[in-house]
Amino acid sequence: MRIGLPRALSYYEYAPLWRTFFEALGATVVTSGPTTRATLQVATSRAAADLCFPAKVYVGHLLALADEVDLIFVPSLRRPAPAATHCAKIVGLPDLARAVLPDPSKFLEVDLDLDKGRLALAQAVWAAGRPLTWNPIQIARAAEAAWETYQQSRNSKGSPPGRRGSGRASPRGGQLATGLTLGVVGHPYLLRDEYVNQGLLRRLEGLGVRLLTPEALPVGAADKAVQDHSGEAYWAYAPSLLGAGLCFLEMEAVDGLVAVVAFGCAPDSGLAPVLGQAARQAGLPMLTLTLDEHSGEVGLVTRLEAFVDMLERKRLRR
Repeated sequence: MRIGLPRALSYYEYAPLWRTFFEALGATVVTSGPTTRATLQVATSRAAADLCFPAKVYVGHLLALADEVDLIFVPSLRRPAPAATHCAKIVGLPDLARAVLPDPSKFLEVDLDLDKGRLALAQAVWAAGRPLTWNPIQIARAAEAAWETYQQSRNSKGSPPGRRGSGRASPRGGQLATGLTLGVVGHPYLLRDEYVNQGLLRRLEGLGVRLLTPEALPVGAADKAVQDHSGEAYWAYAPSLLGAGLCFLEMEAVDGLVAVVAFGCAPDSGLAPVLGQAARQAGLPMLTLTLDEHSGEVGLVTRLEAFVDMLERKRLRR
């Protein structure tokens, strides 16, 4: 059986877990290709106008997999941890999938809510594995292997993408800002999709800036920062934006922050201003980039260059 994984939203965090689980049960896992202009064009022709940008990207990847696989894995991720809630779009992905591809036999739906306890989790794992086997022992072993792979991917000590500048020549033809370090924060599906973010990390590296992304932080550091600041992380992705940003604000080597948010995202609209206030209190400049399907390359490059120039002048005045 061929199981499809849309390359969008929670894929960027949980792909190792899902891939290992299904492959351990004998499935062939097929991932949709990288996001392209065509992906968005198809998505916008089928998706509701009021969907947020990342959800529209997800629709495009769903449609790309429709004729390539037997089943598309569409999980409803309610709470990946107690008291940490995903937004309504991620919780309602199965409903979104049915609206786009009304054939219910095409989807493998699973309701994951870790706040409901171990029994509910076991039932969700069983539901995910049942189309491939009715053997509960095999499903349990596949789940154990998947969890181990996921933990290894989280605890990997390798340099994450975008952690350090590559030293490429600046597109402006000027001097490299090799003395600057920026913390770049945002949800994984925004930072890791190069088409969605217009090659943000690559462009900053081209300006000679050293980069720190949430992946550069120790496991759990961003979660703790949110808890210390707000009591608890109500939104599941708060650590990748607010938590990581708060951690970078405490680092003396960081010269500024770039916060990447999605247009139409309710959690982002609440988290980004909180981080902006914390940055002002810390005296650290912060640039907020709002991405949508109409984002232009020229405007992004202009804002990045202006921000880096401002940081360079500030550093030279010290």
